[in-house]
Amino acid sequence: MLALGCVSPATAAESTVGIAYDSVTKLVFSEEPSLRPEDFDVDFRAGLPNSNCASSLKRRYITTQRERVEDVCMQDVTIVDCNARTATMLALGAKTYLVVSLDAPYNDGMDAAFAWEAGTGVKMTSSTTIERTALGPRKIAGVLTDECKTLDKQVGTSSMGATTLSITTADSWTYYFLPTPLPELACIDVAAPWLARYGTPQRYEPELEPYFEAWMERLRKKKYGFEITESGLALPPWRLALYSIGKHFQHQTGGAAGAGFDFTTIVEVESGHIRPIQSDDTVFTVPPDFTKAP
Repeated sequence: MLALGCVSPATAAESTVGIAYDSVTKLVFSEEPSLRPEDFDVDFRAGLPNSNCASSLKRRYITTQRERVEDVCMQDVTIVDCNARTATMLALGAKTYLVVSLDAPYNDGMDAAFAWEAGTGVKMTSSTTIERTALGPRKIAGVLTDECKTLDKQVGTSSMGATTLSITTADSWTYYFLPTPLPELACIDVAAPWLARYGTPQRYEPELEPYFEAWMERLRKKKYGFEITESGLALPPWRLALYSIGKHFQHQTGGAAGAGFDFTTIVEVESGHIRPIQSDDTVFTVPPDFTKAP
C-alpha cells in the first residue's frame, strides 16, 4: 500500500462508527474549480437513473470491518464483511444477490488475456510515470482542505504483424482532501479484487486507490509485467477528496486506419452527504425481499 505523502499522516481510530458519503462524477468544460457544496444535492439528484444517469453516481459506506460501494446508475452493489470474510454482490434492479468467500480464488481475467495475446501474436508494451506535488492547505468553498496535484503519463503500443497502434495519454488532477481520515478496512488485501472495480486508473476517486494498488500488487506477483515509475509524494489512500478536477489528454496514431487523432476531456468529482454510519447498519445486509442468484 502507498504511504501517506500529499497530506499530513493520520490514523483512523478503531471504532464501530464509520463514514458514509455520496459522489458525483461529471464532464465539465473548464479547469476552474466550480465546487458549490450547497448545490451538491441538486447535482446528485440530477444524475439519478430517472434522469437518464447524466452523471456517474456512487454511494460509499465504510467502517473498519464492513464496506459497501454502490454504483447508483449501474444498480450494482458490493458489500465486504471482514468478520464473515465474504463479499456480497447485489443486483438492485433484479433484486438478487450472490455471496462469495474472500478467501476463494479470484479470476481477474488476466491469464486469459495474456493467453489470447500469445495466441494471436499481439505484442503490447506500456510505460507509466506518475508525478505528485503537495500544495498545502487551501480553503475551497469555505472548507479547509489539503491541495494536491498529480500528473500521470502513459505510453503504450500494441502491434500485430506490420500494424502498430500507439497511444499516449496524460492525466492531470487537482485534489482537495478533507483533514479527517476515512476508516481503514481491516481486510483490504483480500477485499481489493472485489472493490477495485469501482475505482479507475485515472484516479477519479483517490479514496479508492488502496484497492486499486492492492489489486495491482496481486497482478505484479503473477509477473504480468505491470511496472509504474512514481516520483513525488504518494496520494493519501484513506482521505476523502471533497472535490477534484482532472484533464485527460490522449494522442493516438497507427492502427488499422493508420490515421492519428487527439482528444481532451475534463472531469470533476464532488463528494457530499457526508455523515456517520454504524457498522451494524442495515446497509451492510441483504434486503429481505432479495433472492439468491442462480
